[in-house]
Amino acid sequence: MFKRDGKRLSKREMLALLDEREKEIQDLKRNIEELNFKLNNKNIAIENAGSIAEASIAVNGVFESAQMACDQYIDNIVQLNDKQLSLSARLEKESKEEALRIINDARTEALEIISKAKQEALDLEKETKEKCEEVLLKIRVESKNSWEELGEKIDQIIVEED
Repeated sequence: MFKRDGKRLSKREMLALLDEREKEIQDLKRNIEELNFKLNNKNIAIENAGSIAEASIAVNGVFESAQMACDQYIDNIVQLNDKQLSLSARLEKESKEEALRIINDARTEALEIISKAKQEALDLEKETKEKCEEVLLKIRVESKNSWEELGEKIDQIIVEED
């Protein structure tokens, strides 16, 4: 891809730049045709004038026209460059803003996920403790009942042996 000031241009930017260059080329071609036409007219005028002084005056007009076309082309290039620099700066700013927005959104979402996970962990811990307490209570009751039954059997065995 083509780069301008170290930044890659998108296809759209390159097409726009190419379109502008195409228009400039067409303008320059028209200027060249016009200058050639004028030059031919000047040559005819020089041939008809018959004097070196008249020919130099005619040639000066061609050079002035060529200089004006060059100046216009340079002005167009400077304006195009300024537009491209402005566009690049704007796009860079927009990209940075978008990147910051995405980062902030991601941080917010991550904090929400972490908060939700912590709450779920606390809920699971509470539920687990409750189940453990239920199981412990059940085991204690069963253990107490088993000891009572065992005590009754022992008492029964002792009474039978006496």
